[in-house]
Amino acid sequence: MKRPVSRTAQMLRILLGMSVLGGVLSAYSVINNGRDVRLATGPKSESQRQFFVEAATRPDLLIFFKALTPAQRIAMSRAIGRYDDALDAPLIATCLESFDVPAREALTAALGHVATVQPKAVVALFDQSGGFKQRAIRLALHPLGDAALELVAPQLRIEAARPNAADFLVESGPSAASHVIPMLNDTDAATRQAAADVLGKLRASSAISNLLSLVGAHSGNERAAYLGAICAIGDPKTEHFVRAELNNAANLPDLRAQCAIGLGLIGTDTAMNELSKHLDDDETSVRQGAIEGLRLVGAKALKLNVSLRDRLEVAAAVSGPESNAVVAAALKDPALAERAGVVSVGRTELESALCEAIVRYDHRGEIVSACVHALAASRSGRQLLTRFSDNEAIAGFVQRELGQP
Repeated sequence: MKRPVSRTAQMLRILLGMSVLGGVLSAYSVINNGRDVRLATGPKSESQRQFFVEAATRPDLLIFFKALTPAQRIAMSRAIGRYDDALDAPLIATCLESFDVPAREALTAALGHVATVQPKAVVALFDQSGGFKQRAIRLALHPLGDAALELVAPQLRIEAARPNAADFLVESGPSAASHVIPMLNDTDAATRQAAADVLGKLRASSAISNLLSLVGAHSGNERAAYLGAICAIGDPKTEHFVRAELNNAANLPDLRAQCAIGLGLIGTDTAMNELSKHLDDDETSVRQGAIEGLRLVGAKALKLNVSLRDRLEVAAAVSGPESNAVVAAALKDPALAERAGVVSVGRTELESALCEAIVRYDHRGEIVSACVHALAASRSGRQLLTRFSDNEAIAGFVQRELGQP
């Protein structure tokens, strides 16, 4: 009669069996992984091509790639570029998430090869996130020129791909406009607005008539998107229209501010004069838009018959002798000297005027501080500041700015 096996013995047998099975599986995994590594990094072959095709959908692909040695990662990256399969694109995209810089460069080169034979597969990657990945995609597609643009423009229809596709189109420059303009006729409002934004950034005058039609056909936020694009283009032919929209009380202040900036891009004398009328606008954003618009015009705008305060704000973003003359004049005005000191940073031509302002306003700490800070921004200015070491009213500002005890 068999003696019954105890529960403890049964448990031990089960554990032993599991241990043996685990060992077998572990050994199989090591052998299989070794085979995969040899395939991924070895010479060109049909087996290697098939491995890459299957690897594109492996859930552990990135783990596998990261586990390789640096040399193996480069070898695998280069090997992928030997083949023309569409699945090589998502395979490369996954591996690009590695932080191995040399491997990323090799993967980028491989993606460039894939783009020449499977451009649609590369364009389809625009819906994926990741700066390294998107940089590689752009580098792969840009050499294809119009062939890539024709495929990328329709990506504006895809919500996830839209931001990356738009960036690519803008980076591509004026040649992208002809491929984007047809997207203004899309049935989807988000696609039309994305296309308008791209065309605005491209400053595509060829899109003006289409955009004007859209402004007339829509209202609310969508109309604002098309109007904003027209303003961003800054085509002189639209000056009358943009001026009218700037003065349209039905437009929100931020949209009117965009119109002001649009007039600055147009930059004619009549556009400047219109902007000067809005330097005292009731809406803060419109006033700032007028300033920004005049800054875009440049030195010519400094000749307008407006207040020194307004000319100083324009001069803050304009370089050259005309701008420096405005800032120098403002340094002599006690109401503007502090702001003029701030604007003087980087303007070595104004160092003497800054020193004079420091002496003139030695009783005004805020002005002295701004002027000392501006002088401390250059080597020559720091040398000039040493002359104030014996001036009790100023020395403290100098010491603090120069980091002296």
